[in-house]
Amino acid sequence: MTNEEYINEFKNLKDNLIENLAIYHERVTLLIQLTRFDINENRVEFDAKIIKPLDKSHAEQNGLYKYIISKDIISFSTSYQFEEDDNNSLLMNKKVGMSYCPFILWLDPELAIFVKENEDDITKQLPNLILWSKDWKQIVKK
Repeated sequence: MTNEEYINEFKNLKDNLIENLAIYHERVTLLIQLTRFDINENRVEFDAKIIKPLDKSHAEQNGLYKYIISKDIISFSTSYQFEEDDNNSLLMNKKVGMSYCPFILWLDPELAIFVKENEDDITKQLPNLILWSKDWKQIVKK
């Protein structure tokens, strides 16, 4: 993808968010609300408020989670200054992430609303599914 194609894809994902909700993973998986989503010429930058972890008991044992919940806002970003390469994994299925990037971000409004509307006993099943790119909707069908 060219940088222009990345910009257009990010704009499309941004425009389709519901309540600016997204799923963020960095050692723990969280429902977040984006307060800033800036798309620049070769990078995208985010600020977010944490809404809730998908697996509360797991998150509460994690040092990074304990640190980031002490913050009002978390900030993260990624660049997409690449040679044209259709095999680049930065954006796949509404998921932002790539090798050696410390976080993964799902900009999937349906997934975010599902997490918002369900309790921990259901949402704690999601990290294992979405991290391995499995169909998370199998939980809905149960």
